[in-house]
Amino acid sequence: MYYHPERKLVYLAHGHTASRSTSGALKGQGFLKLPRENHHATLYESGIVTKENREFWHTFTTVRNHFDWILAQTWKIQIATHPGPEIDWSDLSMWESALKRHNHITESHLFSRHVPDSDTLLHFETLKKDLELIVGPIRLPCVGLNPQRGGNPRKRGLEYRKYYTPKVRKWVEDRYGAEMEELGYSW
Repeated sequence: MYYHPERKLVYLAHGHTASRSTSGALKGQGFLKLPRENHHATLYESGIVTKENREFWHTFTTVRNHFDWILAQTWKIQIATHPGPEIDWSDLSMWESALKRHNHITESHLFSRHVPDSDTLLHFETLKKDLELIVGPIRLPCVGLNPQRGGNPRKRGLEYRKYYTPKVRKWVEDRYGAEMEELGYSW
């Protein structure tokens, strides 16, 4: 968690949503990091924001398109286990393998941990623009997938709605459809 005491802003960092890049950029804007032992605290556990002073603080967190995150995990697995020029995106065993590696966060949600405590959701896909609405002009390192070799649909410039087969789309939708809708993602 990062906070700016004078501006009364709190960033609730969430892994896999460019939180390291965002945190680094915010530190350059005068944000402070909670001490290491409290860094992953919830909003009220931090001690910075209390129920009595909550109305004076603006909180925000980052969320990410589920398809993008699962794609990134699958891409890592594919490179490690199935070298070759192209990934078979319809191979559901890769998707299952990606989720098993992260089963502690993948029951029915990936990115909702801080949503109830957040006034604003910043979307990974438009992070710089969303963040600048809160803190003003900011230097944000490049975020997104950085594949080591060709074949990645994102590298070819495809939008997430276009690089999934109907079978894989249904598979992701069955698991995360409700959360995706809550976070503002559409099919």
